[in-house]
Amino acid sequence: MQSRVIEIVDEGNGHLSIYVTNLDHNSPTDSLAHRGRELAAAKRAFGSPTEKGDVQGLWQRDLPAQNLLALKYYYGGDVFGPQAGWTQDYTRAFKIWQRSAKKGVEPSQFMLGVMYMLGQGVDSDYAEAHAWFNLALSGGYKLATDSLMELSHKISADEKRQGQQRLQQLREELADVN
Repeated sequence: MQSRVIEIVDEGNGHLSIYVTNLDHNSPTDSLAHRGRELAAAKRAFGSPTEKGDVQGLWQRDLPAQNLLALKYYYGGDVFGPQAGWTQDYTRAFKIWQRSAKKGVEPSQFMLGVMYMLGQGVDSDYAEAHAWFNLALSGGYKLATDSLMELSHKISADEKRQGQQRLQQLREELADVN
């Protein structure tokens, strides 16, 4: 069995480093101790994102890393609560999710729907939320069903119609990207 571990390290001075490690659980070299040594070696090799390497560019290409980074900003840590070195920043989370949502990442599409519905980092917009939730659902993200049910109690018929139009527009944009 294999899995991918994504570590985000706050290097201070506004610099984040992201390390991606592929683990093979059948290999004795993929223990936590080995992973720690590997991450330390990667940090030495890449330095901070402004020094050398392409660590900063990695998060722009690696969609799971983008989602993890957005979650850190959304919660100011993680789902269990705030973490040292992180500040809740809905605007930054929104911008990161927007980038990956437009590449077809369903969890990011779902989170844009949440943020539009609740007005987090953007103005509340039920039509836009409706479009993003439906896009995520059509891609197989089942959690969007519950959010659409919640939204159905808030959205007007006109907003729903606008949301359907926006959904069609988003599908066309995604077809152009892919």
